[in-house]
Amino acid sequence: MLTYNVDSEIKLALPRPEIDGPKLFALIQASPNLGDFLPWVRLTKMAADEESFLRQCNEHWAKGRSLNLVIHYRNQVVGTLSLNSIHDCHADIGYWLGQEFEGYGIMSRSVAGLISLVKEDYPHIKRLELLADVANTRSNNVAKRLNFTLEACLKHRLKHYDGTIHSANLYAFYLD
Repeated sequence: MLTYNVDSEIKLALPRPEIDGPKLFALIQASPNLGDFLPWVRLTKMAADEESFLRQCNEHWAKGRSLNLVIHYRNQVVGTLSLNSIHDCHADIGYWLGQEFEGYGIMSRSVAGLISLVKEDYPHIKRLELLADVANTRSNNVAKRLNFTLEACLKHRLKHYDGTIHSANLYAFYLD
């Protein structure tokens, strides 16, 4: 298992679909607010859906298209973090955390670890983008805490599960 140690409590690891899938699915089910900002949550109806998604993530990693990682906090699966749409010089970041693990600085530390990992293993990436719903205070705070630059507020950018359209803040982190 490929892992990256962020600190003494947090490590990031490539997904093990059959092992991590059921654990992540249980976290999704136990986090009712997760679906407020992530439309895929309502499409994840069983552990097999999450396992299938993780297998696809590993296939994309093998092709150099993305990097999806499982966040382990004190040896417990607590969420995921990803580099999506890896391009010649930029990638966007996505993440989610089980609701019971919010408020411990796990995501800020994990994203900081991902930035370090990108510097080491993806030197061609010079820009990381993070798109956060303007109403998602926690996600906006992660970007601010890690000194991402707020570049724009994009009007009518995100479609929620209920069909409403929301604005999003576009943040960037420069690696050069």
